[in-house]
Amino acid sequence: MRKVCAVIPIGDLTDAKSRLSGVLGSEERTMLFVAMVEDVLSALNNCDKVQSIMVITGDEDAALLSESYGATVKPEPEYPGLIQSVTHAAALLEKAHADIMLFLPGDVPLIKIKELETVLEGFAQTGSRGLVIVPSKDFGGTNCMAISPPSAIDFQFGEDSYKKHVKNARSKGIEPETLALPGLGMDIDTPEDLMELIKSIEHEDDKTPPSKTFSYLKSSGIAERLTKLSGV
Repeated sequence: MRKVCAVIPIGDLTDAKSRLSGVLGSEERTMLFVAMVEDVLSALNNCDKVQSIMVITGDEDAALLSESYGATVKPEPEYPGLIQSVTHAAALLEKAHADIMLFLPGDVPLIKIKELETVLEGFAQTGSRGLVIVPSKDFGGTNCMAISPPSAIDFQFGEDSYKKHVKNARSKGIEPETLALPGLGMDIDTPEDLMELIKSIEHEDDKTPPSKTFSYLKSSGIAERLTKLSGV
């Protein structure tokens, strides 16, 4: 079996989700992000195709949370940032002889184990070198990548990162596979994203245990408050 390690970069929790500041207070934004991270860590823990989890962070609370889910925590590189953190993680994984790096952000609360399995099953078909990429729902950002070897491409996070990653992979002789997946494709950055997430609570399967994110949005009153404000 090829060794898969999931990598999640996490910044300062107190600065999380600043673009939601118009609808959420500082503590609400932090608690929402923590709940989303927990949902991501939980899904990874329950995915049989993932052997280990590495979290790159300089935040002590994020480190303690990650360790409680069995993740290995590594400090941010000297010059922190998303590109630098993922590049650093890839180098560490290659030294540890990991076959596949599975990159995930911490803000994809609709993550599903079946989608993770789809990413990794598709990746297995690409051979020893390859890239499977899940773009954000607008095909702008990069919400998940399975890549082998971990440092096979230059990471291009930021505006239009999906297209940049595809272009960079091709320049390295790798033809990436794109998977548009509804769960992994939805990250929560804007008030509009948050409202879309809240609306999805109505369609939650009663037989499925509520996620940490949904539970927090309900128990905090945020879901009810924002629904009333939106007039939905």
